[in-house]
Amino acid sequence: MADLCCGIGGDALALAVHADVLALDWSMLRLRMALANAQAYGVDPHLHAVCADVTAYRPRSALPIWADPARRIDGRRVFSTESYHPPLSSLLPLATKAPGAGIKLAPGVSYHELDSLLGSTAHEIEVLSVQRQCREAVLWLGELQTTSRRATVPPGAHTLTTRSLTGPVPVTPPGRYLYEPDPAVIRAHLVEHLAEDMNAAKIDDQIAYLTADTRVETPFATPYQVLETMPFNLKALNRRLRELDIGELIIKKRGLAVDPEQFRRRLRYGPGTQTIAVILTRVLDRPTALICRPLS
Repeated sequence: MADLCCGIGGDALALAVHADVLALDWSMLRLRMALANAQAYGVDPHLHAVCADVTAYRPRSALPIWADPARRIDGRRVFSTESYHPPLSSLLPLATKAPGAGIKLAPGVSYHELDSLLGSTAHEIEVLSVQRQCREAVLWLGELQTTSRRATVPPGAHTLTTRSLTGPVPVTPPGRYLYEPDPAVIRAHLVEHLAEDMNAAKIDDQIAYLTADTRVETPFATPYQVLETMPFNLKALNRRLRELDIGELIIKKRGLAVDPEQFRRRLRYGPGTQTIAVILTRVLDRPTALICRPLS
C-alpha cells in the first residue's frame, strides 16, 4: 500500500501492521522521523520510505493509496479542498487509477465542491466523530468504496450507511423521549435513516432532533427524557425552572438564533441536585423550549 503525505508516520505505522507500506513525503526530515517511529514500534521491515513530490510520483505497480493532505496552512485550518497541501485535485489522478484509495478530508468539506471535482466518479464519504464531535471525513474510491455516505462512531464497529428509505419520516410533537443524532450522522445526511432504524419521528421537518415514546439504545444518538414542552418564552421558562430542583443546567439549541451562554445568564434556577437540559428548538415550525432529563 502507498501512504502519500505520510508525515512522521502515524497512519503508516498502523497500516504497516497489516501490509507492506510505501511511505512518501516531500520532507526528508519527516521521513526520517517516520522511519524512527517505525523502528520504535517494530514495523520497520514493512515500511519503505521515498522522498518525493506525491503529485508527480508514479508507482511502478498498482497499489492501493492512502493520503492525508495537510489541512492547516501557517497554523490555520483551510476548508476548500483546493487549499489543501497538496490540493485534492492533484491527488485524484493517482487515486482514481489505483485499485482503491482513501483520502482524509476536513469534516466540514463541501459536498458540492467534491461533486464538482469528482463528476461521475463513484465515491463514498465517511464522516467520523469522537465523543460527539466530528473529527474528520474520508473519501473512499475504487475497491474501498462500499456505499455513498457513511457515519462512523468509534470505539467499536458502529457505522450507519445510506440506503433507500421505505417512506418519508413522520413529523410529530415530542413524545416521551428526544434523541439528538450524533454530529457524524447529521453531517453525513443520515438523520432520516437513523429515524427509520429507531422507528422514530422528527419534531420538525428541518430540525435534526428525533422523538419516540419508547427508549431506544443506539450509539448514533444522545437520549433525553422529555419532561415538559412549552412555547419559547423567557418569563414562562424562568417561572418553571425556579420550581425544579436544578443543580446543573444544560442548554442546547438548534434552529433558533440564540447564543446558549448568553441565554443562560438570563435564566433563574437552583440551587438543587438534578441535571436538567433545556433544548431550544423548533417543533412543527414553532419556537419551543423542551425541558428534559439527560439519560446517557
